[in-house]
Amino acid sequence: MSTESTRQSGARVPKYCRQRGTNRPDRAYVRIDGKKIILGLYGTDESRARYAELIKGVGSTDSQSAKEVSHSPPMLAEIMVSYLEHAMDYYVQRDGKPGREFELIREALRVVRRHSPNCPAHKFGPRRLKEIRQAFIDDGLSRKHINKQVSRIVRMFKWAAADELIPGSVAVDLSMVGGLKQGRTTVREIAPVQPVDDSVLEATLAELSPLEADMVALQRLIGCRPGELVSMQPHQIVRTADVWLYVPDQHKTQHLGKQRQIPIGPKAQEILRKHLFGLWCFQTRLGGPYRIDSYRIACQRAAKRAGVAKWTPHQIRHNAGTEIRREYGLEAAQVVLGHSSAQITQVYAERDFDKAMQVAREIG
Repeated sequence: MSTESTRQSGARVPKYCRQRGTNRPDRAYVRIDGKKIILGLYGTDESRARYAELIKGVGSTDSQSAKEVSHSPPMLAEIMVSYLEHAMDYYVQRDGKPGREFELIREALRVVRRHSPNCPAHKFGPRRLKEIRQAFIDDGLSRKHINKQVSRIVRMFKWAAADELIPGSVAVDLSMVGGLKQGRTTVREIAPVQPVDDSVLEATLAELSPLEADMVALQRLIGCRPGELVSMQPHQIVRTADVWLYVPDQHKTQHLGKQRQIPIGPKAQEILRKHLFGLWCFQTRLGGPYRIDSYRIACQRAAKRAGVAKWTPHQIRHNAGTEIRREYGLEAAQVVLGHSSAQITQVYAERDFDKAMQVAREIG
């Protein structure tokens, strides 16, 4: 039944509505039988086609027909918009902005949208997922990055199945697509991250601002992740013993129920004492925390000015890890760097942390 004939029959036609977003694109929706149905991005052909499809049966006097229409399977674009909205809230940083994981999800879904337009979500199967994976390969991504992007797409379908937006069998079928194996594919591999040569590090430090040089020196001593360094706040540092403890509010293994404690020895304490008076230990000129990208770019520009090889702050962790492993063993390096493994029991973790405290006393 056309929209015009629906009007003539006296039935009220649901409106094509706009839901404005603050940190996301505006979405289109329609409300049928009191249920709000997301149509996709506002103003797109896909969302208008979805709207036209849904209101076809609304003019009928058979209310059951209208209910069946309002519960028709969602389109893939609808699922992606809803999942991005969820991810924006779920993967948020301390400053309230979406984190790196959200950006990676959005990048993956751009490729899905490009290669699977107008696809009903419940018809997205393993074959389509392999086509998306091939698109990542064609874009020149590395094997590990491709596997992670594919897993992010599968995670979206699991989320949709958990909210009963699609049948659970869709997510199960997609999880059957295995990752690309090293040595079994010609896809590009990324070389392992290597430590920064100490001579390169020293040359770069001379070209950094005093604040940024302290950041590098501190990270080199305590082996923390770049994200843990830039988000460090004075209230997170416990200073009641000879070895201080930095206890981040958020960290990589937080979702596993683990607490991250980073020992800070005498040398690191001497650096950090100068930076315990603001909201953030390492503040930008505008008063906010450094972003990881800003910290990385500062180091790379300083390396270029010094005329040495470019390096990233993540490599500094490998400097610390290599030294600690050489001097104190693998287990001490593992706990200092905050690595997690399902095979490590709480007893071993406790024993290893004693080693971490010893390491901090002697070299940090």
